Amino acid sequence: MNVQKLIAYFSLAIIFSLGIAVAQKPDKAGAIEFSCVLWNGELEQELFFRNGREFLPVVPFKTSRSKTHSLVASESFELYVKSDEEAVDPYKLVGKVAIPSGVKQVLFLLLMNEKEELNIKILAVDDSIEGFPAGTFRFVNFSKRSLVVDFAADSKKIKPKGMTIMKPRADNNGGLTPFIVRSNKGEIIFQTRLFSQTNNREMVFITDPEKRGALPGVRFLPQTLPDAPPKGAN
Repeated sequence: MNVQKLIAYFSLAIIFSLGIAVAQKPDKAGAIEFSCVLWNGELEQELFFRNGREFLPVVPFKTSRSKTHSLVASESFELYVKSDEEAVDPYKLVGKVAIPSGVKQVLFLLLMNEKEELNIKILAVDDSIEGFPAGTFRFVNFSKRSLVVDFAADSKKIKPKGMTIMKPRADNNGGLTPFIVRSNKGEIIFQTRLFSQTNNREMVFITDPEKRGALPGVRFLPQTLPDAPPKGAN
């Protein structure tokens, strides 16, 4: 799926919830922590997020999460760039999304619209340890058709715009687990092995192929988590 089709497709994501809970009722109860990932395109200008009355820089990456930032209690997450010198307001709004209710750690996926400069679609994902535990894989179906994922002796059907979390049977040393994507008819359309460890977690995005007959796009977003403190430690 090319970038423009992907952005048009996921513009609808602003009104659905699947764990990418961008349309839940806003909750202004407290602060959150967040990081960002740049899904596509290149940033020509520095990005800033609004934190109360402050505008603070954020640097998103494509292959890993940005550094973690804190955001004061707010109903929405807003991204800005610096305005032209002659503009009245020093910052220009380029992207905005509601913050999922009750979630304290959020991952924001930034989708650049290459036809509309400085127009960023934002998807908000629950990135908490409770919602996305260590040692698990979160599979996200960014394609237009339902898919079946075989992983860790388990099999799950994922609808378009859907996601699921699966846990491999890996020990503390880690291990390789077969990962297979099938069509609704059972045809294998992609397969590989994924390495897992108990202190890692990984998001796996599955997209439509770039052209007919090609393999689906598969993109990985791994994260190594800090070791849990020993029991009884202060």
